[in-house]
Amino acid sequence: MKVLTLILFLFSFNILAQKSDVFRIDSLPIEGLLLDKGWKFHAGDNSEWAKPDFDDSAWDVIDPTKDLYDLPQIRQSEIGWIRLNVWVDSNVAKKRLSIMLFQNGANEIYLNDELITQIGVISKNQNNEVAFTSNGLPYSWCFYKSGIQSIAVRFSFTKKNRLNNFRGIGNKFFKAILKDMDSSIKIYQQKLNTLSILDYGKAGFFLFMGLLYLFFFFFFKSNTANLYLGTWGLFGSILFIINNSSMLPNQFTTLYWYKHILILCLIIMFLAGLNATYSIVNLKRKIAFWVITFLILLAYPIFLFFYWWGWAYPFIFLNFVLAIEYFRISYNAIKRGDNRIRFFITAFCIYVVSQTIYILSALQVILLPKWSSHLMSNIAILCFPIVYALVLSKDFASVNIKLKEKLIENELLAAQTIAQEKEKQQILTTQNETLEQQVTKRTSELNQSLETLKTTQTQLIQKEKLASLGELTAGIAHEIQNPLNFVNNFSELSVDLVKDLKDEIEKPDIDKEYVGELFTDLASNQEKINHHGKRASNIVKGMLEHSRSSTGVKEPTDINKFVDESLRLSYHAMRAKDKNFNADYSMELDETMGKINIIPQDMGRVLINLINNAFYAVNQRKLLSTDENYTPSVSVTTQQLEKAIEIRVKDNDNGIPDSIKQKIFQPFFTTKPTGEGTGLGLSLSYDIVTKAHGGALDVLSTEGVGSEFIIRLPFKTNNQ
Repeated sequence: MKVLTLILFLFSFNILAQKSDVFRIDSLPIEGLLLDKGWKFHAGDNSEWAKPDFDDSAWDVIDPTKDLYDLPQIRQSEIGWIRLNVWVDSNVAKKRLSIMLFQNGANEIYLNDELITQIGVISKNQNNEVAFTSNGLPYSWCFYKSGIQSIAVRFSFTKKNRLNNFRGIGNKFFKAILKDMDSSIKIYQQKLNTLSILDYGKAGFFLFMGLLYLFFFFFFKSNTANLYLGTWGLFGSILFIINNSSMLPNQFTTLYWYKHILILCLIIMFLAGLNATYSIVNLKRKIAFWVITFLILLAYPIFLFFYWWGWAYPFIFLNFVLAIEYFRISYNAIKRGDNRIRFFITAFCIYVVSQTIYILSALQVILLPKWSSHLMSNIAILCFPIVYALVLSKDFASVNIKLKEKLIENELLAAQTIAQEKEKQQILTTQNETLEQQVTKRTSELNQSLETLKTTQTQLIQKEKLASLGELTAGIAHEIQNPLNFVNNFSELSVDLVKDLKDEIEKPDIDKEYVGELFTDLASNQEKINHHGKRASNIVKGMLEHSRSSTGVKEPTDINKFVDESLRLSYHAMRAKDKNFNADYSMELDETMGKINIIPQDMGRVLINLINNAFYAVNQRKLLSTDENYTPSVSVTTQQLEKAIEIRVKDNDNGIPDSIKQKIFQPFFTTKPTGEGTGLGLSLSYDIVTKAHGGALDVLSTEGVGSEFIIRLPFKTNNQ
């Protein structure tokens, strides 16, 4: 009877197993068994739903292996249950199995009302929920008996926990594959190793390229492209290091900040790559660049907004915008003849094509094998660093070729220089011998010429002195004529007065008042005769002082009086030589100056010479000028400075041209016609002022305005 009951029980279970809502597990294939059919779903939370005898016939049928975006009821339920009734064959029961899970969120997995696996912490509050992401991680599993059994999954899934393909994990809600434990662990480990090697390999490659470019920038700071490429490489390395960590099962709350870092890394890489390309092709950053930069920065909030709905759409848009800009850059570079841009065009074409294929494959628009999809992704990622390295290598190769060419040119130039130096040495040796002979011959000739020159120079100096003395004498003669005329006139008047006085005295009636007037006039005439006689005597004395040879002894001298006498003597000398000569002259004398220690005879020659030259220059301008309003004018001023006295002789002649201004103090240089000047006046004056008196003689001149000679003598009064 018991045997019959058991047979009937097994028969009834076998009939139930034939129902469409029971998933049969007769055996496990090598590739594993995907549990994708027969699942039921219900939102809410009730522990009774884990029991195997619970009636879930009213629940909704669901395929939990679909993408989360295709399961809106899961996204809206927050907490819910899914159930699957399975029939397990005896050859599968009691074996050591694994269930490989591809899932997001927090789950509790029950087998026949027994909690088998707990993944995270289930909660309606997203802050309390602790979720995990699994990408094929195997969990231990075992059917302890055969026949009909119930698998129930309690889950919670909040917005916080939704991932997308951007991290390469997928958006699976709950995908379970039953597989042998040993083979599943081996396969998963191989997968992790392969993904880790690829991601860490790419991270290492980007890190190496980033550091390499930064080193280049450190040594060549003028090339800013290396800085941008270094930044691009470093953030690419960070991107792949973080992406590699997402291959492992991770606590979802700790992964939440990953999306920010990953998106920021992408944006920085976009900006760095764009700036690097601008720098490499030497393109100015105009409005197009700033618009693209704004769009790239705007991608951050766009990425975050689309994070739950698919990152690919803004990413595709951004790649499309960059494609247009890169082609625009390429066009400008081609117009400028930059051949390197062809590498970037090729790289970007490869990038756009491979990235588009990868995105379309990820969106399942086109169906490709998984290995080909990853291949397209890796090609898109690595094409730019390879091209940048290629361009850099090409630039270095070009620099090396140019350096080698320059080195060869330098070697040829060095050889030519050595040969020329040898030839020059031979020529110099021959020339030296010839020059020694010529020098010996001409030295004797020069000695003879020097003696002749000294004799001529002495004669010219004597002639200059005699000319100065002649001019001085003429001026003195003209100046002394005035007091002599006064003496003669008053003498004649005095004779007449004496005659009148004698006649009046001889009269019988003497007019005493008239006699007194005669005596008064006579006395006045005698005083005037005496005054003008002394004046003539002083003039003669001054003439003697100017005419005698210099003693070389400095004497206290009243500069103002000295200047006054020199100006008057010079003017009258010019009048004596030329009766038609006429010019205005004036003096501005600093009355605060006392007596100055100078050599009177030498300094007199200097002043007479400078004033004579001024009168001569203004007279020449008057003779040659067509300006009827021009009036020749010469002025002499004296001024006491802090440590020196200053004498300025200024005229309104035609001025001294700049081309000869530096020559006027040279011996024998003159601008006067032949026979009118020796060229020694200013030279002697310069020597007297600078050497004999330790002063300075300068000239200021403006063509068409006039000239001004400035004498500065050290200020030493008689009391100093």
